[in-house]
Amino acid sequence: MNEANVDTTHSNISPSVKTKVGMFTSIRLVFNAANRLVYPFLTVLSSGMQVGLADITRVISLSMATSALGPFIAPVADRYGRRTGMLLGLGIFTLGTALVSLFPNYWTFMLAFTLAILGNNVFLPAMQAYLSDRTPYNRRGVVLGVTEMSWALSFILLIPLFGVIIPATNWHTPFAILTGLSLLAMLVILWQVPAESISTEAPKVNLYLGLRQVFTARNALFMLGSGLAMLVANEVVNVVFGAWIEDSYNLQIAALGAASMVIGVSELSGEGLATLLVDRLGKERSVVTGLAANCLVVFSLPLLGTSLVGAIAWLFLFYLTFEFGVTSVWPLVSEVLPAARATMLAVFIAVLSLGRAVGSLIAPGFFAHGFLVNGAVAAVLNIISVLLLLGVKLTPSDPSSK
Repeated sequence: MNEANVDTTHSNISPSVKTKVGMFTSIRLVFNAANRLVYPFLTVLSSGMQVGLADITRVISLSMATSALGPFIAPVADRYGRRTGMLLGLGIFTLGTALVSLFPNYWTFMLAFTLAILGNNVFLPAMQAYLSDRTPYNRRGVVLGVTEMSWALSFILLIPLFGVIIPATNWHTPFAILTGLSLLAMLVILWQVPAESISTEAPKVNLYLGLRQVFTARNALFMLGSGLAMLVANEVVNVVFGAWIEDSYNLQIAALGAASMVIGVSELSGEGLATLLVDRLGKERSVVTGLAANCLVVFSLPLLGTSLVGAIAWLFLFYLTFEFGVTSVWPLVSEVLPAARATMLAVFIAVLSLGRAVGSLIAPGFFAHGFLVNGAVAAVLNIISVLLLLGVKLTPSDPSSK
C-alpha cells in the first residue's frame, strides 16, 4: 500500500487541536462505557432483567445491526458541519440511556443499547472528520490514536466502578450516570466547538452521492471488508470472555470488574503503542503487525488458558495486540475518500458494528465447543483482514508520508 499525505502544509499539531483531542477523548469515555458495559456483566444483566443469556446476546446483535443506520445519518457532518453531527450523535445516545434509566426493563434496555451504539456511530465520524480536517496525514495517527484510548480508559475507569455500583444499587444505575454525563458533554460541545469554527473546507456532499462514492470506490470496499473481518474476529472472543472467566474460575461480579480493568490496561497499552509508532512505522505496517501478533497470541491459548493467572495474561496480550492493529487503521480510513471523509468514516464504523453484530451472534455457538474454537476463528478472520487490507492502494502526494 502507498499511503498519501494530502494535507501536509504543516507538520505540527496546533494547540487548538491538542485541546480538542483531550475534550473528545473524555466525551468518548461515556459512549464507550455504554458500549462495553454489557460484556463483563452479561450474566448480571440477564439475571437483573430475568432473561436468558441468549436474550442479551441478541440485544447486542440487534443493536449492532441497527446501528448500521449510522451512514444514513452521519453524513450531516459533511453537509451541515462537524458540530451538528456530534450534537446529533450525543442526542441519540442520551435518549436511549434516559429511557432505560426511567423505565428499566428488557425492552428499554434493548432500545437504549441500540440508540447508544447508533449515537456513537453518528458522533464518532463527525469527531474524527473534525480532527482530520485540521491535522496533516503524517501526524494524524497520533491525534486519532489518543482519542482511541478512550476505549481502554472506559474499561479502566468506569467499568470497575460500575462493578461496585451495580451490587449496591441495581443493574440500571450506570445508565442514569451515563445520561447525566452525556448531557454535560452536549454542553461542552456547544461551548468549545462554536458553529463559526466548523471547517468550511468540508465539501457539501449529499447523502446519495457520498454513499455512492464509498460503495463504488475500490479502496473503500477493500477497507470495509478488512474492517468487517477484523471486528468479527475480535467479537467472537469479546462477547464470551466474561462467561469463560466466570465459568472456568467462578469469579464474582466485583472480580469480573477487576478483570475488565486488566483488559482495559492491556488495550490502553496497545492504543498507546499505536499512537507512538503508527506515524513512524507506517499505517499499513502497524495494522498488519498488530493482527499478526494477535494470531500468535491465539495460538498460545492452550498453554496460557490452564490457570486463572495464565487466562488473564492471555486476555491481556489478546487485547493489546488487537488494539494496536485497530487503532492504527483509523488514519488510513480517514484518507481513503477525503472529499467525503465523514461519510467514509461513518460507513466504516457501521461496518465495524456489523462485524460486532455478526461476531456476537456466532460467538455462543462456537463457545459451546470450547473457548479455544472462538480463538481459532478469530485467527482465521485476522488473516482475511490482512489480505483485504493489502488491496488498498492510496495514491501518494508526498513521498515522506506514511
